[in-house]
Amino acid sequence: MVVAATITNLDGNEQETMETIRIFLADGEARVRYALGILIARSPQFLIVGSATTGTGLEERIQVVQPDVLLLDWTLPGGSVTKLAKSLKGQFPNMAIVAISSRPEHRPAALAAGADDFISKIDGPDQLLDKLLAHQPDSNVI
Repeated sequence: MVVAATITNLDGNEQETMETIRIFLADGEARVRYALGILIARSPQFLIVGSATTGTGLEERIQVVQPDVLLLDWTLPGGSVTKLAKSLKGQFPNMAIVAISSRPEHRPAALAAGADDFISKIDGPDQLLDKLLAHQPDSNVI
């Protein structure tokens, strides 16, 4: 769910603020999760609503926080990521899944399993932010 807020300026005029894209990070590497968190948090368009180190219990956590985008490590521990992606896409069809991996050859499998996009961990930070912005929902602003 994308959230937009209205603020009142000092002159009394109302102005809508930018929409916030809710991001859930699922990556098994603590350093990568930390770096992604810093990068994403520095961009006012995004709000990190949760993170996970394994696939265990991920579906339940997604149900609770209902992110707009799941950034999913394609080598996430805790079971088959392919099965997890298919299940998540079935349960949460409006949530975009952006698969991420240090191995670009994972791209075809990720997309076949239901990921909406793929990015390599060796790609630049601007490319990641562009991919996240590309999956901004536009039909459920509240």
